[in-house]
Amino acid sequence: MNTTDSHDTTYGRALAHAADAIRRGDNSAAITLLTPYTDAAHDPVTYHSAYRLLYPLAPNDTLCDRLIAAAIQGDNNSYTIIADTLATLDPAILPADNILPLVRQAYSRRDYHCVLNLTRRFAIHHPNHPHIVDNYHFAALAMDKTGKSEDALILLQKLRTHYPEHSCLTDITQTIAHHSRQRSYEQHSTNARPATSGDYVLYILMQTLLGGGLAALAFAFLSPLKGGEAFGWVLFGYALLCFPLALVCFVAGIIVACLRLRRDAAGITLSIIVTILTYVGAMALFAATTKETMSDVSPMMSTILTSASLSTLVLFIFLPAAPPTDDAD
Repeated sequence: MNTTDSHDTTYGRALAHAADAIRRGDNSAAITLLTPYTDAAHDPVTYHSAYRLLYPLAPNDTLCDRLIAAAIQGDNNSYTIIADTLATLDPAILPADNILPLVRQAYSRRDYHCVLNLTRRFAIHHPNHPHIVDNYHFAALAMDKTGKSEDALILLQKLRTHYPEHSCLTDITQTIAHHSRQRSYEQHSTNARPATSGDYVLYILMQTLLGGGLAALAFAFLSPLKGGEAFGWVLFGYALLCFPLALVCFVAGIIVACLRLRRDAAGITLSIIVTILTYVGAMALFAATTKETMSDVSPMMSTILTSASLSTLVLFIFLPAAPPTDDAD
Protein backbone atom coordinates (compact mmCIF):
# COMPACT_ATOMS: atom_id res chain seq x y z
CA MET A 1 0.00 0.00 0.00
CA ASN A 2 1.47 3.35 -1.02
CA THR A 3 1.56 6.49 1.11
CA THR A 4 -1.49 8.06 -0.54
CA ASP A 5 -3.61 4.96 -0.02
CA SER A 6 -2.46 4.76 3.60
CA HIS A 7 -3.33 8.42 4.16
CA ASP A 8 -6.76 8.00 2.58
CA THR A 9 -7.42 4.95 4.73
CA THR A 10 -6.38 6.78 7.89
CA TYR A 11 -8.49 9.80 6.96
CA GLY A 12 -11.50 7.62 6.18
CA ARG A 13 -11.18 5.85 9.53
CA ALA A 14 -10.89 9.18 11.33
CA LEU A 15 -14.11 10.39 9.67
CA ALA A 16 -15.92 7.18 10.57
CA HIS A 17 -14.77 7.27 14.21
CA ALA A 18 -15.62 10.98 14.45
CA ALA A 19 -19.11 10.42 13.07
CA ASP A 20 -19.60 7.57 15.54
CA ALA A 21 -18.40 9.79 18.41
CA ILE A 22 -20.87 12.52 17.37
CA ARG A 23 -23.71 9.99 17.38
CA ARG A 24 -22.69 8.97 20.91
CA GLY A 25 -22.58 12.60 21.99
CA ASP A 26 -18.82 12.52 22.55
CA ASN A 27 -18.03 15.77 20.77
CA SER A 28 -14.62 16.12 22.40
CA ALA A 29 -13.44 12.85 20.86
CA ALA A 30 -14.81 13.91 17.47
CA ILE A 31 -12.99 17.25 17.65
CA THR A 32 -9.73 15.50 18.52
CA LEU A 33 -10.10 13.17 15.54
CA LEU A 34 -11.03 15.89 13.04
CA THR A 35 -8.70 18.72 14.04
CA PRO A 36 -5.61 17.29 12.26
CA TYR A 37 -7.51 17.35 8.96
CA THR A 38 -8.78 20.93 9.26
CA ASP A 39 -5.54 22.85 9.81
CA ALA A 40 -3.81 25.18 7.35
CA ALA A 41 -2.26 22.23 5.52
CA HIS A 42 -5.66 20.70 4.74
CA ASP A 43 -7.90 22.77 2.47
CA PRO A 44 -11.71 22.68 2.78
CA VAL A 45 -12.21 21.51 -0.78
CA THR A 46 -10.19 18.31 -0.39
CA TYR A 47 -11.12 17.73 3.24
CA HIS A 48 -14.69 18.89 3.01
CA SER A 49 -16.08 16.04 5.13
CA ALA A 50 -13.78 16.87 8.04
CA TYR A 51 -14.71 20.56 7.93
CA ARG A 52 -18.40 19.67 7.60
CA LEU A 53 -18.29 17.57 10.78
CA LEU A 54 -15.99 19.82 12.80
CA TYR A 55 -17.34 23.32 12.12
CA PRO A 56 -20.74 22.84 13.82
CA LEU A 57 -18.94 21.35 16.86
CA ALA A 58 -16.20 23.96 17.18
CA PRO A 59 -16.83 27.00 14.99
CA ASN A 60 -14.04 29.54 15.08
CA ASP A 61 -12.74 32.42 13.00
CA THR A 62 -9.84 30.44 11.57
CA LEU A 63 -12.05 27.68 10.20
CA CYS A 64 -14.59 30.24 8.98
CA ASP A 65 -11.91 32.21 7.13
CA ARG A 66 -10.70 29.09 5.32
CA LEU A 67 -14.23 28.12 4.38
CA ILE A 68 -15.00 31.65 3.17
CA ALA A 69 -11.86 31.63 1.04
CA ALA A 70 -12.98 28.36 -0.54
CA ALA A 71 -16.55 29.58 -1.01
CA ILE A 72 -15.29 32.72 -2.75
CA GLN A 73 -13.49 30.47 -5.20
CA GLY A 74 -16.79 28.82 -6.00
CA ASP A 75 -16.83 25.82 -3.67
CA ASN A 76 -20.48 25.19 -2.91
CA ASN A 77 -19.74 22.68 -0.17
CA SER A 78 -17.74 25.22 1.80
CA TYR A 79 -20.51 27.79 1.43
CA THR A 80 -23.06 25.28 2.72
CA ILE A 81 -21.04 24.71 5.90
CA ILE A 82 -20.93 28.42 6.79
CA ALA A 83 -24.30 29.52 5.37
CA ASP A 84 -25.89 29.97 8.80
CA THR A 85 -22.88 31.93 10.00
CA LEU A 86 -22.97 34.24 6.99
CA ALA A 87 -26.66 34.92 7.58
CA THR A 88 -26.02 36.25 11.09
CA LEU A 89 -22.47 37.61 11.32
CA ASP A 90 -21.62 41.29 11.22
CA PRO A 91 -20.60 41.87 7.59
CA ALA A 92 -18.28 44.69 8.67
CA ILE A 93 -15.73 42.09 9.81
CA LEU A 94 -15.36 40.70 6.29
CA PRO A 95 -13.00 42.18 3.71
CA ALA A 96 -15.01 44.31 1.29
CA ASP A 97 -13.86 42.31 -1.75
CA ASN A 98 -15.20 39.11 -0.20
CA ILE A 99 -18.80 40.29 0.05
CA LEU A 100 -19.84 40.23 -3.61
CA PRO A 101 -18.63 36.65 -4.36
CA LEU A 102 -20.45 35.42 -1.26
CA VAL A 103 -23.56 37.39 -2.18
CA ARG A 104 -23.55 35.80 -5.64
CA GLN A 105 -23.26 32.36 -4.04
CA ALA A 106 -26.07 33.11 -1.62
CA TYR A 107 -28.39 34.50 -4.28
CA SER A 108 -27.77 31.58 -6.64
CA ARG A 109 -28.79 29.25 -3.81
CA ARG A 110 -31.88 31.35 -3.02
CA ASP A 111 -30.46 32.17 0.39
CA TYR A 112 -32.01 35.62 0.31
CA HIS A 113 -31.75 36.38 4.02
CA CYS A 114 -28.03 35.76 3.78
CA VAL A 115 -27.83 38.19 0.83
CA LEU A 116 -29.57 40.86 2.87
CA ASN A 117 -27.28 40.34 5.86
CA LEU A 118 -24.06 40.36 3.83
CA THR A 119 -25.00 43.58 2.03
CA ARG A 120 -26.22 45.32 5.17
CA ARG A 121 -24.68 48.83 5.53
CA PHE A 122 -22.08 47.99 2.87
CA ALA A 123 -21.83 51.58 1.62
CA ILE A 124 -21.29 52.81 5.18
CA HIS A 125 -18.62 50.23 5.97
CA HIS A 126 -16.92 50.60 2.59
CA PRO A 127 -17.70 54.02 1.06
CA ASN A 128 -16.78 54.47 -2.61
CA HIS A 129 -16.09 50.76 -3.04
CA PRO A 130 -16.63 49.63 -6.65
CA HIS A 131 -18.97 46.81 -5.54
CA ILE A 132 -21.56 49.08 -3.91
CA VAL A 133 -24.00 49.01 -6.85
CA ASP A 134 -23.60 45.29 -7.53
CA ASN A 135 -24.12 44.37 -3.88
CA TYR A 136 -27.17 46.59 -3.48
CA HIS A 137 -28.61 45.35 -6.76
CA PHE A 138 -28.51 41.83 -5.33
CA ALA A 139 -29.97 43.20 -2.08
CA ALA A 140 -32.91 44.69 -3.99
CA LEU A 141 -33.52 41.41 -5.79
CA ALA A 142 -33.43 39.59 -2.44
CA MET A 143 -35.89 42.10 -0.95
CA ASP A 144 -38.26 41.39 -3.79
CA LYS A 145 -37.96 37.64 -3.22
CA THR A 146 -38.73 38.05 0.50
CA GLY A 147 -41.88 40.12 0.04
CA LYS A 148 -40.35 43.59 0.34
CA SER A 149 -41.07 44.76 -3.19
CA GLU A 150 -41.65 48.39 -2.25
CA ASP A 151 -38.31 48.59 -0.42
CA ALA A 152 -36.64 46.92 -3.39
CA LEU A 153 -38.07 49.46 -5.81
CA ILE A 154 -36.94 52.39 -3.63
CA LEU A 155 -33.41 50.97 -3.42
CA LEU A 156 -33.24 50.38 -7.17
CA GLN A 157 -34.41 53.91 -7.91
CA LYS A 158 -31.73 55.30 -5.58
CA LEU A 159 -29.07 53.28 -7.38
CA ARG A 160 -30.23 54.57 -10.74
CA THR A 161 -30.18 58.14 -9.45
CA HIS A 162 -26.80 58.05 -7.70
CA TYR A 163 -24.91 55.80 -10.11
CA PRO A 164 -26.24 56.63 -13.60
CA GLU A 165 -22.98 55.65 -15.32
CA HIS A 166 -22.60 52.22 -13.72
CA SER A 167 -22.38 49.21 -16.00
CA CYS A 168 -25.20 47.60 -14.01
CA LEU A 169 -27.60 50.43 -14.90
CA THR A 170 -29.28 48.50 -17.72
CA ASP A 171 -30.08 45.57 -15.41
CA ILE A 172 -31.32 47.96 -12.73
CA THR A 173 -33.57 49.80 -15.18
CA GLN A 174 -34.99 46.53 -16.45
CA THR A 175 -35.63 45.37 -12.89
CA ILE A 176 -37.44 48.63 -12.07
CA ALA A 177 -39.58 48.25 -15.19
CA HIS A 178 -40.39 44.69 -14.17
CA HIS A 179 -41.38 45.87 -10.69
CA SER A 180 -43.62 48.57 -12.14
CA ARG A 181 -45.35 46.11 -14.48
CA GLN A 182 -45.74 43.59 -11.69
CA ARG A 183 -47.21 46.14 -9.29
CA SER A 184 -49.59 47.43 -11.97
CA TYR A 185 -50.67 43.89 -12.75
CA GLU A 186 -51.26 43.07 -9.07
CA GLN A 187 -53.30 46.22 -8.53
CA HIS A 188 -55.30 45.55 -11.68
CA SER A 189 -55.86 41.91 -10.69
CA THR A 190 -57.03 42.92 -7.22
CA ASN A 191 -59.47 45.53 -8.47
CA ALA A 192 -60.56 43.74 -11.61
CA ARG A 193 -61.53 40.49 -9.94
CA PRO A 194 -65.28 39.81 -9.89
CA ALA A 195 -67.00 41.30 -6.85
CA THR A 196 -68.22 38.76 -4.31
CA SER A 197 -71.02 38.92 -1.76
CA GLY A 198 -68.45 39.59 0.94
CA ASP A 199 -67.45 42.84 -0.79
CA TYR A 200 -70.93 44.25 -0.11
CA VAL A 201 -71.25 43.44 3.58
CA LEU A 202 -70.07 46.90 4.61
CA TYR A 203 -72.37 48.64 2.11
CA ILE A 204 -75.41 46.65 3.26
CA LEU A 205 -74.54 47.35 6.91
CA MET A 206 -74.14 51.08 6.33
CA GLN A 207 -77.36 51.24 4.31
CA THR A 208 -79.22 49.45 7.09
CA LEU A 209 -77.79 51.53 9.94
CA LEU A 210 -77.47 54.94 8.30
CA GLY A 211 -79.67 54.97 5.21
CA GLY A 212 -82.94 55.76 6.97
CA GLY A 213 -81.37 58.34 9.27
CA LEU A 214 -79.65 60.17 6.42
CA ALA A 215 -82.87 60.14 4.41
CA ALA A 216 -84.79 61.54 7.38
CA LEU A 217 -82.19 64.27 7.84
CA ALA A 218 -82.41 65.20 4.16
CA PHE A 219 -86.21 65.16 4.39
CA ALA A 220 -86.10 67.64 7.28
CA PHE A 221 -84.11 70.08 5.16
CA LEU A 222 -86.32 69.59 2.12
CA SER A 223 -89.64 69.57 3.98
CA PRO A 224 -92.07 72.40 3.27
CA LEU A 225 -92.51 72.76 7.02
CA LYS A 226 -90.50 75.55 8.58
CA GLY A 227 -87.68 75.62 11.13
CA GLY A 228 -87.87 73.47 14.24
CA GLU A 229 -91.37 72.27 13.36
CA ALA A 230 -89.94 70.26 10.45
CA PHE A 231 -87.22 68.68 12.53
CA GLY A 232 -89.65 67.91 15.32
CA TRP A 233 -92.08 66.09 13.03
CA VAL A 234 -89.29 64.29 11.19
CA LEU A 235 -87.70 63.18 14.45
CA PHE A 236 -91.05 61.91 15.68
CA GLY A 237 -91.72 60.12 12.41
CA TYR A 238 -88.27 58.57 12.32
CA ALA A 239 -88.67 57.29 15.89
CA LEU A 240 -91.87 55.52 14.79
CA LEU A 241 -90.56 54.24 11.46
CA CYS A 242 -86.85 53.64 12.08
CA PHE A 243 -87.19 49.86 11.92
CA PRO A 244 -89.28 49.80 8.72
CA LEU A 245 -86.86 52.31 7.18
CA ALA A 246 -83.92 50.13 8.16
CA LEU A 247 -85.64 47.16 6.51
CA VAL A 248 -86.25 49.14 3.31
CA CYS A 249 -82.61 50.23 3.22
CA PHE A 250 -81.49 46.67 3.93
CA VAL A 251 -83.52 45.40 0.97
CA ALA A 252 -82.05 48.13 -1.26
CA GLY A 253 -78.55 47.14 -0.15
CA ILE A 254 -79.23 43.47 -0.90
CA ILE A 255 -80.47 44.32 -4.40
CA VAL A 256 -77.36 46.44 -5.05
CA ALA A 257 -75.20 43.52 -3.90
CA CYS A 258 -77.06 41.08 -6.16
CA LEU A 259 -76.52 43.42 -9.11
CA ARG A 260 -72.79 43.65 -8.20
CA LEU A 261 -72.80 47.43 -8.61
CA ARG A 262 -69.41 49.11 -8.17
CA ARG A 263 -68.21 52.58 -7.17
CA ASP A 264 -68.35 54.20 -10.62
CA ALA A 265 -70.80 56.48 -12.39
CA ALA A 266 -73.00 53.64 -13.61
CA GLY A 267 -72.94 51.86 -10.25
CA ILE A 268 -73.83 55.01 -8.29
CA THR A 269 -76.64 55.91 -10.69
CA LEU A 270 -78.12 52.43 -10.58
CA SER A 271 -77.83 52.25 -6.79
CA ILE A 272 -79.88 55.47 -6.57
CA ILE A 273 -82.48 54.04 -8.95
CA VAL A 274 -82.62 50.81 -6.93
CA THR A 275 -83.14 52.80 -3.73
CA ILE A 276 -85.90 54.92 -5.29
CA LEU A 277 -87.73 51.86 -6.60
CA THR A 278 -87.37 50.14 -3.24
CA TYR A 279 -88.88 53.16 -1.46
CA VAL A 280 -91.71 53.30 -4.00
CA GLY A 281 -92.40 49.61 -3.44
CA ALA A 282 -92.35 50.12 0.33
CA MET A 283 -94.79 53.03 0.12
CA ALA A 284 -97.08 51.03 -2.16
CA LEU A 285 -97.00 48.17 0.34
CA PHE A 286 -97.71 50.64 3.14
CA ALA A 287 -100.70 52.01 1.26
CA ALA A 288 -101.99 48.52 0.50
CA THR A 289 -101.85 47.40 4.13
CA THR A 290 -103.39 50.54 5.64
CA LYS A 291 -106.34 52.78 4.92
CA GLU A 292 -104.01 55.20 3.13
CA THR A 293 -103.87 55.40 -0.65
CA MET A 294 -100.99 56.34 -2.90
CA SER A 295 -102.75 59.66 -3.51
CA ASP A 296 -102.52 60.35 0.22
CA VAL A 297 -98.74 60.01 0.25
CA SER A 298 -98.11 61.42 -3.23
CA PRO A 299 -97.71 65.04 -1.99
CA MET A 300 -94.64 63.94 -0.06
CA MET A 301 -93.48 61.40 -2.66
CA SER A 302 -90.98 63.65 -4.42
CA THR A 303 -89.46 64.85 -1.15
CA ILE A 304 -89.17 61.30 0.21
CA LEU A 305 -87.56 59.97 -2.95
CA THR A 306 -85.19 62.92 -3.21
CA SER A 307 -84.17 62.36 0.41
CA ALA A 308 -83.58 58.67 -0.27
CA SER A 309 -81.51 59.55 -3.32
CA LEU A 310 -79.34 61.96 -1.34
CA SER A 311 -78.83 59.32 1.33
CA THR A 312 -77.69 56.79 -1.28
CA LEU A 313 -75.42 59.38 -2.86
CA VAL A 314 -73.61 59.68 0.47
CA LEU A 315 -73.40 55.94 1.07
CA PHE A 316 -71.91 55.11 -2.35
CA ILE A 317 -68.45 55.44 -0.75
CA PHE A 318 -69.03 52.02 0.80
CA LEU A 319 -69.52 50.31 -2.56
CA PRO A 320 -66.61 48.14 -3.80
CA ALA A 321 -64.14 50.07 -5.94
CA ALA A 322 -64.59 49.88 -9.67
CA PRO A 323 -61.86 48.07 -11.66
CA PRO A 324 -59.39 50.34 -13.42
CA THR A 325 -59.90 50.88 -17.10
CA ASP A 326 -57.17 49.56 -19.37
CA ASP A 327 -55.17 52.29 -21.08
CA ALA A 328 -55.32 52.22 -24.81
CA ASP A 329 -52.11 51.13 -26.48
